[in-house]
Amino acid sequence: MTKIKYSIIIFISIIFNTRAQCKFEDIFPVEFGCSKFKVITLMSTNNNFKEDTEANRYKSSPIVKQYDYLKGDSVTKISLYYNYTESENCFHGIKKNVVFDFVDDKLYQIRISIYFPKTNFSECIENYNNLVSIFKAKLPFYYNTISENSETKEQIGEGMKFYPTSEKNRNNIKTNNLLIDYNIKYKVEKLFNSSNYSMTNNVDEYVIEINYVNLNDTKLTGKGF
Repeated sequence: MTKIKYSIIIFISIIFNTRAQCKFEDIFPVEFGCSKFKVITLMSTNNNFKEDTEANRYKSSPIVKQYDYLKGDSVTKISLYYNYTESENCFHGIKKNVVFDFVDDKLYQIRISIYFPKTNFSECIENYNNLVSIFKAKLPFYYNTISENSETKEQIGEGMKFYPTSEKNRNNIKTNNLLIDYNIKYKVEKLFNSSNYSMTNNVDEYVIEINYVNLNDTKLTGKGF
């Protein structure tokens, strides 16, 4: 019995230490400004990622965008979709994915989603707090945020926004920030005798969302991206 207890303690310790070793570079393993080719080749040798072939088939076509502030100029945007493998240890969710966004073949945005079942909010908030502590060490300027339903304005989550520079210096550089939040996702059900759907008050799942953007060396600015 003593040997069994000792083995369990070792197993729990290994899990805890593995999660504790998660670093900023593990969460964001590629640098902003990388080309699509560079990201694909780096991901192909990273055991934490696997290509989401279905999403890349239907969602990754190039899109030409024009913004008024570009004064007639345009940019080409494209996204790459990946899922995390079981060997990844920074996120605890049952489903984990990442999107790499490029403009004119330069990586400018990384979007991560981590999903938790409605019965496991405690693990969601634990993971969120661990990630926040990692981001605070790398990006020292931050403030709290509230997530709202765009139609009802009801609060559905909360988070934090991080910056590498103080507020007084942000006007001197291009947009560079990281937003993390955790949100409630409510169940959506089909209305009786209708083809329409409506959101219920029943919790479906919780999701942590991370959006890291850096517009340096791109044509884009905070006026639109």
